[in-house]
Amino acid sequence: MSDTRPRDYLALQQDGMTVEYMPEDRVFAAATAGALLKGAALLADYFDRRGRFPSVRAILVPDRGEFDRCVAEVLKIEIEVPSHPARIALPQGTSLVLLSPRAYESGRYRYTPEGFERLIGHELTHIVEEHLSPNIEALPRWWSEGLAMHVSGDWVDELPHVVKETAAGRIPALAEMQDGAVADVSVRLCYQWGWSVVRYIEATHGRAGIRRVVEQCADGDVLATLGAEPATFEREWRNWLTGFCAQPR
Repeated sequence: MSDTRPRDYLALQQDGMTVEYMPEDRVFAAATAGALLKGAALLADYFDRRGRFPSVRAILVPDRGEFDRCVAEVLKIEIEVPSHPARIALPQGTSLVLLSPRAYESGRYRYTPEGFERLIGHELTHIVEEHLSPNIEALPRWWSEGLAMHVSGDWVDELPHVVKETAAGRIPALAEMQDGAVADVSVRLCYQWGWSVVRYIEATHGRAGIRRVVEQCADGDVLATLGAEPATFEREWRNWLTGFCAQPR
C-alpha cells in the first residue's frame, strides 16, 4: 500500500511485526513495536499458536485526518469522517491503524505505557480472533469485545463500575448486550460487562473452551458451541460474578 501513504513514513520491522510511523513519532513507534511483540507472545501462548502467529502491520498515524484516510484506503473500512474522537485504533485483517498518542484529545485519553500496551493487546486479540475464526462476522459483539478486554487486561478499567453495579443488583441481561438490542446501550454494555462473561467462561471451561468458540463457532451461537443452556448459563454467570466482585482487592 506504499502508493496510498505519505512518502515520509518510516518502517520498523522485527519478528514479523512492522510499524510504519512518521519521524516525529519515533519514540511511540518503538513502544508500539515492543507492545506488538509482547502482545503476540501472550496471545500465542493463550491460543496455543506457538510459531504460527500472523505477521502484523501497524500504521502509527500522526493526526485524525490521516487516521481516517488510512482506515478508508488501507483497511478499506467505511466510517464517519471525521471519525469519532474515541476512535484511536482500528484493526482489519492483519493490519492495524493507530492514532499517535501525540494526537490524543486533551481530557479524553492520557498516554501511559501500561495503557498503550493494553490498547495494542486489545486490538491484537481482535486480529488473532479474526485469523482463527471460521466466521468472525457472526460472533456477537459481547463475545469479541469481551474477549479482547479480558485477554488484554483492559477489564481492570471497567471493574470499579461492575463491582458497584453488581453490589446494587444491577447486572444487565445478556439479551441487553446482543447486537439487536438498543444500539448505543448494547455497545456500551459489551465493553463494560462482556469481559466478565468471557472470564466466567474461562473459569468454567478453561482456555480450551475459549479456543473452541474462537475456532469453531461459525453461526455466532457461543453458548451452543459450549454446550450451555442459556437460562442456566446466565444464572450461573450472575452468581459467579457476584462472588468475583465480592473478593477483596
